[in-house]
Amino acid sequence: PIERHRKFLPQLKKVPEYNYENIVKGGRMFLFGLMMKVIIGDSFGIVLNNIFDNVSRYSSLPVLIVFFILPAQIYADFAGYTLMALGLGRIFGFNLSENFRRPFWAGDISGFWKRWHISLTSWCNDFIFNRILLKRRKWGKIAFVYSVFVTFLIIGIWHGANWTFVVLGVLQAAILTFEFFTLKKRKEIGKKMTNDILYIIGFLYVYLWMAFSLIFFFSHNIKDAYVFLKKLSLWGGWKDGYSGLDVNDFEFIFSFFLFIALLIYEYLKERGVEIDKWFFNRPRGVRWTVYIIVFLFVIYFSKNQNPFKYADF
Repeated sequence: PIERHRKFLPQLKKVPEYNYENIVKGGRMFLFGLMMKVIIGDSFGIVLNNIFDNVSRYSSLPVLIVFFILPAQIYADFAGYTLMALGLGRIFGFNLSENFRRPFWAGDISGFWKRWHISLTSWCNDFIFNRILLKRRKWGKIAFVYSVFVTFLIIGIWHGANWTFVVLGVLQAAILTFEFFTLKKRKEIGKKMTNDILYIIGFLYVYLWMAFSLIFFFSHNIKDAYVFLKKLSLWGGWKDGYSGLDVNDFEFIFSFFLFIALLIYEYLKERGVEIDKWFFNRPRGVRWTVYIIVFLFVIYFSKNQNPFKYADF
């Protein structure tokens, strides 16, 4: 996470002391992040690299599969290594900011960006969006539209001098503008639904929109993004069969179901189920058995190691 000086610098003035609780909590965070990064992020990352390095070579079905794992890969990779950093920091006595908070269960894209890379989005909100909004406040609602488009164009271009990142920024700004002007109507519709239905609809909306947006994040250029989208469409040639993903099927399926388990875990936490507390109250032998099994799977999947995606930026 990108820490604010007022929170982090005072911690540097304290002499680190041995703290068993910090070591235990930090170790758990590190192992959980390592599992996300290596087993899910790296396994899916190889699939994404295969597809986006030569998207025209693959048939529509593997492209569709990749479409559904785009958010999973970037989340497991990014949130995974961030959690590893938080865990290591905790072991050495540093309390770093939470950087991801179950973003796919936010309900809408506005909520998603309050839960995704929290330290960066809060910085952009304070030093870009709010400052532009304040300066243009006389414009009324148009000030919001202007501010959000400028902010996300900057965020997009920050990722690289490529038109794909510009499109990514425009897409996010467009959907946030839509949500801004439909907020009242969406609340009225939401009151007619149960919480469970709202959670599912909200999840599908957020996840699928981010999957669509991430096509431009992962594509090397606009042409590749167009080819990817064409293969998803009905006229993209679904009759061309299944060309495969060029990966180990067992590893891919295992990673896929582990991600589903991660989503279920986050859903339970979102609904207030204290699943962590329940697990930590299990006998020590049970907990350590789980830790060892997770670590062994991490070792097995480590052969698929893939560079951190955000090392590119």
